[in-house]
Amino acid sequence: MIVMLIVLTVLAYLFPEERGYAASLTIAGVVLVLAFLALRGKSAQTVNQAH
Repeated sequence: MIVMLIVLTVLAYLFPEERGYAASLTIAGVVLVLAFLALRGKSAQTVNQAH
């Protein structure tokens, strides 16, 4: 996922005319990563409580 964000960021710099589109994709990617990390954090807390 982080690689995808890096690729989107590079594309935003390489194609300035597409920057608005790339920015919205990057924001969507960031939201997805944060959601993924939040879910992973919750599952990690559950595992820790089980131990």
